Amino acid sequence: LQGGGFSTVHVTPQDSCSYASVEVSGFELDTLDPRNVCANAAKVFSPRRITTAITLDAPPFPEVAANPASALVLAAEIGGLTPPVGYVINDTSVQTLPGGGAV
Repeated sequence: LQGGGFSTVHVTPQDSCSYASVEVSGFELDTLDPRNVCANAAKVFSPRRITTAITLDAPPFPEVAANPASALVLAAEIGGLTPPVGYVINDTSVQTLPGGGAV
């Protein structure tokens, strides 16, 4: 816990493949940069593959509620859509949430 935000790390080691997830929520964008979170997780876990999801709530981002397709542009601005060193982007998608946000 840090101010109004929190972060969690979940690790599931398995013989066939292991899974680690890092979640952050409640931080202001000027306090926590999603690119750094992803890059740091890549350094710590050294996975073969990374999947990243950025969720945007509609109230702080009214442009997403008005035009869900703008979420990808906004996510690109916020998350940079720049992979950590040694990784590449294979696919992107946007899903509109019933409450007006987007993933």
